[in-house]
Formats: sequence, structure tokens, C-alpha cells
Amino acid sequence: MSNSNALQFLVDKTETVRTLKLKKTEFQGLGHELSISQKDLMNSYNRSKNIKHTRDLGTHREEILRKHLLNAGLVPPKFLISEISCRVADTNGNYSRELDILFSNHEERILLMKRGNTLEVHPVENTYGTIQVKSKVTQTELESAFENIASYKRLRKNRSEKEANISNEGFGIIFFYTTDLDNEKLTECINSLKNKYSLDLVPNAIFILDHGHFILQHKDSYNYFLTDHISSCQNEELTYFCNPNHDDHLFHFHSILLYLLQNTRTFTFKLSDYYNLGNIDFNTNISFKFMFGEHHELMTCDKHKGDDYQYLKTIKSENLEKIYNSVINTLFYDENFILFNIHSDNLVKIYNPEKLELDPILKYDKNTMIYEKIIINKLGNKINVLLPWYYILKENLFEDCPRCQRNLTQKINRQKTKLKSPS
Repeated sequence: MSNSNALQFLVDKTETVRTLKLKKTEFQGLGHELSISQKDLMNSYNRSKNIKHTRDLGTHREEILRKHLLNAGLVPPKFLISEISCRVADTNGNYSRELDILFSNHEERILLMKRGNTLEVHPVENTYGTIQVKSKVTQTELESAFENIASYKRLRKNRSEKEANISNEGFGIIFFYTTDLDNEKLTECINSLKNKYSLDLVPNAIFILDHGHFILQHKDSYNYFLTDHISSCQNEELTYFCNPNHDDHLFHFHSILLYLLQNTRTFTFKLSDYYNLGNIDFNTNISFKFMFGEHHELMTCDKHKGDDYQYLKTIKSENLEKIYNSVINTLFYDENFILFNIHSDNLVKIYNPEKLELDPILKYDKNTMIYEKIIINKLGNKINVLLPWYYILKENLFEDCPRCQRNLTQKINRQKTKLKSPS
């Protein structure tokens, strides 16, 4: 007997037993209740195939699972289930992609932004985790789901000490309804994607309603569920393996979801931490903001003064990484001592790749400073950095005027068109 036939044989026998039990008792346990709900979910999924618009279809299938979670009574009220699409932000200036279903602390709920019934932005400290809902497993959908989970798990909570069986960092689950891939191909695809991410960013579990669920197993055969535990391992030590669907798959979904909710911490936070999140560069996951206030972020292009043309002062992506890598392992300086010969706890790092004498590149005279001060942040590692204008100008650290860039691009394109035109 093949594995698939053996599995179906067990499912059929279980169904027969439950049918006979119904003659004696109405409630047989959650296994039976959720096997019925599992069939209902798949039926709802199949009925939705008539929806033609792709975005409407995706939204409807999110809603199928959301309604199940809200109505099943298996998620305690303290774990608030989002009813619309959400994003999550942290105090480092990072924010997630749009998340399908978000779990947050009901008693401590605060929204950083709300746009009617279309979008909410939550502080990461108040969240437990997220579920990304997808229709059918494909390589593209798997990649998209992994990246959405990673965008949430990259956020960093302002938090205190760790506890042994509690995760400070949030979880991410991917939920598919169905797949055409066999288990060998699925396992290969999922583990290949896992190897592209650091372990703190990978999904805690992957559920495929009509197939089975994937969880991370250590080479010593231990199962790992919590984000903090997963991220403490080496990538090669953990592998996703599949628990096949025995018609009790939805029960395992709820069991693992509740375990993750009950063993993930949320934190209190200060609203002032979210006052100005600065600028995030998604290519490098580095954020920055100017220390002298938002008003200091404006620049005016000399070529457009007649138009009073102003634009945001922004550090180029490649320069942001260059600055971070240059200062990360350098010494701290007392800013007030360098400038005013007064000792303080105002510690900064200085971008000085040429190792020049500091006085000439930091101050014009005792009253005139010639540098920008920024907070640069990579995944919670915050550093106050002084950027001397000497380097800003020499290395062209800031983005150029957008209007000038646009005009230059148009000019280049016109020249290319002329070159292609027959003489």
C-alpha cells in the first residue's frame, strides 16, 4: 500500500469512528469539530474560484480564514485579530509590508495611523505575530510570503531581558489552502528559501490546508517553534519537515498558533519613540534621521531658487551602507569635548575615512559647526554619527536635486533617440 493510500485509509477509518460516535454523543472533541471546519474552509475556498479580479480574490480568501479565527472561539480575546490590512513600524524607522492578519495585545492596543477601513499602522512592541494567507503554493507565492514574514520579523522591539521559554520577537505563519506540488518538491522549495534568510526572519510554521504543515526540526530531532529559539541556531542545524494532513490539520494550526501567542511577549512603549521615525532604506535595512529636527531635512537647489524649489535631504543607498560600515568598528568621541573642550556623555562616531585631523573638518570657528549629525540604525543598532561637510561634498553623500536628475535623464533619453534615428 502506498503512503498516500495508507494515509487515506487512516482518514477514512477515523471518519467512520466519528460518525458512529455521533449516535452517542454530540461533542467528541476538537479533533472532530475542526475536521468539520477544515472541510468548510476548503469548500469556501473552492466557491471563491468564481471571483475573477485577482485582488478581490486574495482579499476574499484572507477574509475566509479571518472569519474562521474570529468565530471559532479558539483565540482568547486578549489576542486581538486585525480586521483589515495592517503594517507594523518600529522606532528604528523600519516598517513591514502589508500584512494579511496581525495579532496584537487587545488591552494595550494603540494605532500609530488609521486610514478609514483600509489601513492601520501598529507599533511592533504591541504585536505577537502575523499570518500571510495565500491561495495555492507556487514558487512565486512562497517567495512573496517568505519576504512578507521577513519584513515583519526584521522589526525590533524596545525590550528588556529574555526569558527561557518566551520569545521577545514576534512570529510569522504562512497559510495556503492548496497545492499541486508533491511533498518532495515542496520540502525542497521551502528549505531552499529558508537558506536565503537569516533564521530570525523565516516563518515559524507553514500550513497547507489540504496537504500538511511544515515546522522546523533540529538535526537532533527537536522541534523549534519560537522565534528566539529558532534564531539561536545555525541555519544548517534546522530543516523544515512536513507533518501530513490526517484530516486534523486545522487542529494543529490552532494548537501551534495558540502556543506561539501564549509564549510571545509584548512590551509597553513611549509614544515619543514614534514621533519621527526618520528614513528607511529597504535595500540595506539601514535607517537614518537628522538630529537637528525635521526642519533640517529640507534642501534648496541653487538652479531652481526662482521656483523656491525645495526637496528632502536624503543619503544615497550605497553611501548609507558605506557610512555604516566605516563607523561601526571605530571609537566613540565625546562631541562636546571635541568642540568646546567640555566633558559630557554625548558620545558620537565620526565619519572620517581619510583619518584627517578633526578640528578643521568639524568646525569653521568656535561658533560655526560644519557637519551634519545623524542617527544611523541597522536592525536596532543605533549610532550617533557626525558627517563632516568636507565628505558630504567630496563624496556626494546626499541625493542630488530630483528635478535636476529628472531633467538629466530626459536629456540623455533625447540624445539616445537622436542616435537611433536614421540620418
